[in-house]
Amino acid sequence: MIVFSRQTFLRLNPLVAFRRNLSILVLAVSTLLLLPSVATAQTFTNAGTWSYTVPAGVSAIEVQVSGAGGGGGGSDSARGGNGGAGTKVTAVISVTPGQILSGTIGGGGRTGVTAGETAAGFGSPCTGGGAGGTGVGGGGSGANANCTAVGYSGGGGGGGGGTSFAINGVVFIQAGGGGGGGGGANGPIGTNGTSNTNLTTAITCGIFATGASSPSFNGDGGGGGGGGGGYSPGTAGISNNDGVNATGGGGGGNCRTTSTRFFSATTSADGGLGAAGQTQPSAVAGPSGSNGSVTISLSSINVQKISTVDADTVSAFNPKAVPGATISYCIVTSNVWSTSASNVVITDVLPARTSFVSNSLSAGTTCANATTPATNASISGTTVSANVGTLAPSASYALVYRVVLN
Repeated sequence: MIVFSRQTFLRLNPLVAFRRNLSILVLAVSTLLLLPSVATAQTFTNAGTWSYTVPAGVSAIEVQVSGAGGGGGGSDSARGGNGGAGTKVTAVISVTPGQILSGTIGGGGRTGVTAGETAAGFGSPCTGGGAGGTGVGGGGSGANANCTAVGYSGGGGGGGGGTSFAINGVVFIQAGGGGGGGGGANGPIGTNGTSNTNLTTAITCGIFATGASSPSFNGDGGGGGGGGGGYSPGTAGISNNDGVNATGGGGGGNCRTTSTRFFSATTSADGGLGAAGQTQPSAVAGPSGSNGSVTISLSSINVQKISTVDADTVSAFNPKAVPGATISYCIVTSNVWSTSASNVVITDVLPARTSFVSNSLSAGTTCANATTPATNASISGTTVSANVGTLAPSASYALVYRVVLN
């Protein structure tokens, strides 16, 4: 992972809350990246293709690419296994205004149903396996149950589809779908589908593999789950007769390229949610696994300035911004990315016709609790500054100072 710092410079007007330009200094490659003045996120969740044009002023993004969840297994006297979650690949990557970001969102795997005894209201023999989800690498199908044996059992859940992220048509990231849950049998439950958090680094990520399908099962027992789709195929689960667990499918593979555009890339097993396995025998499928998604965040730091008139020389109950009034300014700086922001420095110029109140610099995580003396802040002439240092993901820093209106 390349360590990089974000240097923040704020020059904020009085009585106006707004955001500012943020500069990122990438130490390892000596490149200056300028981010937009407003923190913006765009999320795509519909299965199928998506596209987005990089706006002016943007040269770095955080992108979260999530594969779809697997379907749950159908039920017998024992419940089916849950579908596995899709993998989420989170990356910070450089971009250029006008570039087309695009890809395909994986669809969730279908949940299996009970099959084998039509007269009992279940599906016909040799049915019940859930279909795999769509995607750049589609999910594999769950196994159909009871193809020749007497009885009924749960079919396996389908694997989730993979999701891709491309720049100008070149695939940079793939996130695999989750495996489908194993079908329930008479006695043992089906095991859960799994996720795959391994991340392959390759010259190209434009290889799309369909998850392995679990073959139809002749015996009286639960069907195996289908594998998730992605850069490499998720493994198929194994069907088994009553008394032995049918197993869930494996998650599809993930990929990022060797491109120097990447500043960081990590994986986690919290992409599209896997569907719950069926808990009662039924020929009606439950909800499918959740679709995958792509979320693009344009700015890492969100800054807001808030002003409050504390007191004036006229009214003790309804103070106004009149000469002699004391005004508090609170600057809240928040890191909205999933990577730490380092070397964050806040600077603010005192509004015209105001005088700084001595010893009024205080800090906290919100305006309400910014009561601790800000030992990392100072004033020089008419410029207030604070050396925040590192802001962890989702962390905030609030700086408060006071002035008197002349």
